Amino acid sequence: MKDIKKVKNPKVGIYYENDFPYMFFEADFKCNDKTYNTKIGKIDLSKTVIKYDVQRLYEQRGCIDSSVYHSIPFDKRIISNITFDILPKDTVFYTMQDVTPYKEMRLEDVEKELGYKIKIVK
Repeated sequence: MKDIKKVKNPKVGIYYENDFPYMFFEADFKCNDKTYNTKIGKIDLSKTVIKYDVQRLYEQRGCIDSSVYHSIPFDKRIISNITFDILPKDTVFYTMQDVTPYKEMRLEDVEKELGYKIKIVK
């Protein structure tokens, strides 16, 4: 879905199962003139991987000691990628449902869109 243009109605929440943190995500994506409601029910937060540009972090913060906890500010130039493991929830990894609003049209409008006449049959 490279052509995602907008995310609407995002919902995110965190819950625990067996003392492990999980996140759920739901949003409406507009892609290729259609709108899809997407739900991801179980994102494993215990295996989150954050990749960052060490050189830029060094330039911004100075010397980095890997044995000390660092608070890394969210800066798109430093944090290049955040990845999560997605696990199945109720036997599915995610769901996508087309929720594109219907367009009401008269027969004449449909013919104009198609560029030719049509005949409705039973």
